[in-house]
Amino acid sequence: MRLRYQSRACEEFHEAVVGYQEVNPQAARKFVSEVERGLRRVQQFPEICRRWLGDYRIMRPPSFPYGWFYRVEPDEVVIYAVLHLHRDPAVIAARLHER
Repeated sequence: MRLRYQSRACEEFHEAVVGYQEVNPQAARKFVSEVERGLRRVQQFPEICRRWLGDYRIMRPPSFPYGWFYRVEPDEVVIYAVLHLHRDPAVIAARLHER
């Protein structure tokens, strides 16, 4: 299944990678690797991740506190947000309602 990022989600992912890169380049590489592995699984099995807030699902890389919030559309998986999970859940919900 095709995978597509909303532009803001793409920016959020980039900001997270840059943040790790500035502190620890090895951690940044591990972060990207875990994300890529997780998203490949989502492409193969779009409904594998648990639901969060209605019909959004959340993919979490195992070693990092970020979530990829996505919805399964008829022909694609659309990523709406990439957010740090230590945020207030109300802030996360508000971000998802911005779309």
